[in-house]
Amino acid sequence: MSINPIVVAAGQVTASTVLMIPMTLMTEGAVDLASPSLATWLSIIALAVLSTAVAYVIYFKLLASAGATNLLLVTLLVPVSAILLGSVFLGETLGLIHLIGIALIALGLSAIDGRLWRRRLAAGA
Repeated sequence: MSINPIVVAAGQVTASTVLMIPMTLMTEGAVDLASPSLATWLSIIALAVLSTAVAYVIYFKLLASAGATNLLLVTLLVPVSAILLGSVFLGETLGLIHLIGIALIALGLSAIDGRLWRRRLAAGA
């Protein structure tokens, strides 16, 4: 649609914020803005800018360049990264079933993408 990714990201975040304000006020009540410390405010700003705004801009730029199908393939990597990060940082045990699952996800991704398989078929022919 040739819409600037920054405009799309800003619109999405703004609309979700406007929709969440009434629900937040109903469930949490009014917030005393004087009580949070400077470190808290800096953390909130960092999360808003880095983890939300920058991530949305990157997402929509990738969507425009790679297409929806290729972009959504990344979601299959979420369980793999969760398992590996849990193993590395939380000391969780990595069992055989986890390794089989990671291998199946890798096989599925390579089948969906197809580039590796086309190269092998071309090399064998």
